[in-house]
Amino acid sequence: MGGRVKRPDIARYGPPLVAGLAAACVIGLVHLALPTYLKELDLRISDRMHQLRGPIRQDPRLIHLNVDDSSVGVLGRWPWPRALNAQVVETIHGLGARMIAFDVFFAYPTPSKIDPKNENDRALANAIRDMRNVYLAAVLSDLSTKPETAAAEGEDSGRIMVYPDELMNRFTIPVPANLPISPYYGKTRLLPLEAFAQVTRGIGHVTRTADTDGGVRRNPLLVRVKDRLFPSLAFRVAIDLLESDISNVRIEPGAIIVKDALPAGENARKDLRIPVDNNGLLTVNFAGTWQDSFKHKAIAELLEEAEDPEKRPELEKDFKDAFALWGVSTTGASDTGTVPVESAYPLNGVHMNIINTILTQQFLTETGPITVIVLVLGMGIGIALLSVWLKPYVFLFVAVGSIAGYIAGAWFGFIEFGRILPVAPVVIVGVLSSAGMLTYRYAAGEIEKRKTRAAFAPYFAPAVVDMLLSDSTDRLMGGQRKELTILFSDVADFTSLCEGIEPEVVQKVLQEYFNEMTRIGFAHQGTLDKFIGDGMLWFFGDPLPQEDHALRAALTALDMQAAMHPLREKWKQEGRPELAMRVGLNTGVVLVGNMGSDARMEYTVMGDAVNLASRVEGANKPFHTEIMMTERAFEMTKDVVEWRELDVLRVKGKKQGIRVYEVIAARKGELSETKRQVLEAYNEGLEAYKRRDWAAAATAFTRALAIDKTDGPSQLYLERAREFLTTPPPADWDGVYDMRTK
Repeated sequence: MGGRVKRPDIARYGPPLVAGLAAACVIGLVHLALPTYLKELDLRISDRMHQLRGPIRQDPRLIHLNVDDSSVGVLGRWPWPRALNAQVVETIHGLGARMIAFDVFFAYPTPSKIDPKNENDRALANAIRDMRNVYLAAVLSDLSTKPETAAAEGEDSGRIMVYPDELMNRFTIPVPANLPISPYYGKTRLLPLEAFAQVTRGIGHVTRTADTDGGVRRNPLLVRVKDRLFPSLAFRVAIDLLESDISNVRIEPGAIIVKDALPAGENARKDLRIPVDNNGLLTVNFAGTWQDSFKHKAIAELLEEAEDPEKRPELEKDFKDAFALWGVSTTGASDTGTVPVESAYPLNGVHMNIINTILTQQFLTETGPITVIVLVLGMGIGIALLSVWLKPYVFLFVAVGSIAGYIAGAWFGFIEFGRILPVAPVVIVGVLSSAGMLTYRYAAGEIEKRKTRAAFAPYFAPAVVDMLLSDSTDRLMGGQRKELTILFSDVADFTSLCEGIEPEVVQKVLQEYFNEMTRIGFAHQGTLDKFIGDGMLWFFGDPLPQEDHALRAALTALDMQAAMHPLREKWKQEGRPELAMRVGLNTGVVLVGNMGSDARMEYTVMGDAVNLASRVEGANKPFHTEIMMTERAFEMTKDVVEWRELDVLRVKGKKQGIRVYEVIAARKGELSETKRQVLEAYNEGLEAYKRRDWAAAATAFTRALAIDKTDGPSQLYLERAREFLTTPPPADWDGVYDMRTK
């Protein structure tokens, strides 16, 4: 049979998943409530990337031919006579220019009142014919992603211009069957004069699209006019600069292909793939600011330098095989707008940047909606899941680093690969997810602290609980092997003391007793394991490490015994049972931690050392002592407390004998003179006892009892010595006394 499938840890991974999804939902709600806000924020971030990046590679053949303020000052107010325009065309043709495109409109003939003989239009037509590679601008109107309807077309028929089909087909391409994109639809609002169209190389639209913030960042390379696709002016020029033809244009999902293209600097022709969105919009990679990108030549300056023998050679060098874009950039007359690199940019420069983007193949690719969703969910859930494995302060640094890393990755992708990744929604969801998980961790931590405090308050002193909560309770979970000192206490003859006494009275006496003993144990930072009837189990050295755990246990036992005197006095006056207690101390290796069943756990100790502490407590009874400790505890406290050796015992369940000692006082030198004399006599008797000199031992113990007749160990050894005088132990006796009871 196959192994059982492990169920996912919902309690652990549920909150991060919820936090990540919630953060993503917030982004979705913001998008629904403010559909342009996040998009415009991302656009501004993208613009900032353009600006920080600086100028990019530019095709050296591209030149702006500007109708600027200086040219208007020299040649007169714009628009100029078309004969002057023709002169400029002839001049750059003579300088060796390869192409020129006009971002101005020649839709109507020169008025007869100004030019009765039509010489201006004829001069420009001749110049266009002679240069051959001249491109003229058209205006398309009513751009929409929805198809034109017959009704709308009929209503607007008086406001559009049309060419004969044969002429129109020269400048456009047919709409292919099963068109894989959804291009904009438009109408031919303005077309160049048919006389100019007959002799021009190409016509392209100069209609622009703007984002919701008014910025110009994308441009439709093809617009559908009825059953034809009308190229933009820039795209039409780029096709010829690539040594291809408009008939070689193909359309694929997400791209417009120029087949059989020969980019500058390359030796082999290829199919050039131009990435576009579903509407055929190219994201323009702006080369730089107006002044810092491409060559600029004022028309008045051009005409002047062309006539200057000294300046003409340099001019010919600049215009050799060049493409010139004629545009108006005069103050107040030029069409300016916001682009990624500049807020007041002459918009005829958009055409030049489109051409440069295509020729240099420095394309920008925007991220599709599915990828945006994946990135948003990935950031939100990914950061939230990090909180499962990391501590809060580490998580904060990693979360900030992840968000910063994504921003850096977006910057790198933009610089190196032209990939425009969504920054605003991903960063916002990362921040929300991080904040949500930190808040959750904090709230959950506070709840857990309260639970932990409630769970451990019965075991630990308040100061210890505070220290544990400020650290981590992880180390409390499960069992760990440690050397600790165990304190086991029990009330002497408790059963007989309680005979005939009402349970409520017994309970009240025990409560007073336990309250005082608990206060003392906590004062020494001991851990209260449990109450066992009238007994108590304490341990020292965990959960907080205590190098002096044995001494703490010994001092706790002494303070407990000291506290019993006023309690007994109080109970005596109240007519209640006068309790007495015995304490056993043992230091050894135990298993400590949260242990128990799946249904109930408790923080406790287990092991032979715990059982031995209980046996040692019981061993007090025959010696009539109050505190007994084993040899390991003795070794750790002998230089501080007053003590005396008691015996080597073999407790029930043990084969080896253990040496035990009595704890008498908390500090060396605190013994009374009487007690000191008793110990001198007792120790003399014990040495004789070990030598099997039973008579000398009996004499010494008798002398000790003469000083203090209540000294329990002397009483016990005197009885043994007298017994051994009459009935000596066997010769192979190891000196170990067997305890017959627990």
